[in-house]
Amino acid sequence: MVPRSDVTAPVRRRSRVVRRRRQLFERLLALAGVTFIAGFVPGLHWIWFVFLASLGALGIYVTRLLRYKREEQERVEKVLDLTSPGSPPEERASSGF
Repeated sequence: MVPRSDVTAPVRRRSRVVRRRRQLFERLLALAGVTFIAGFVPGLHWIWFVFLASLGALGIYVTRLLRYKREEQERVEKVLDLTSPGSPPEERASSGF
């Protein structure tokens, strides 16, 4: 068994988060599809309300995913690399950062 590195921990954590989000998206999509089809069954027309609710939940979840993606991109852009080889520590200290 190979010991896991602390360097790969964020990568593993990120992949688990992405997998969980993908699975939830697929489940909501399947629920919307099944309730849409079930709405055509005679006597089950009330299921249209369940379909609309699942469609609303799917829409809310997609907007949250887009917001998470935007926040992650902003976080990556705003991170300041203090170990860049181009600027020595004296220059960074005098520049106010």
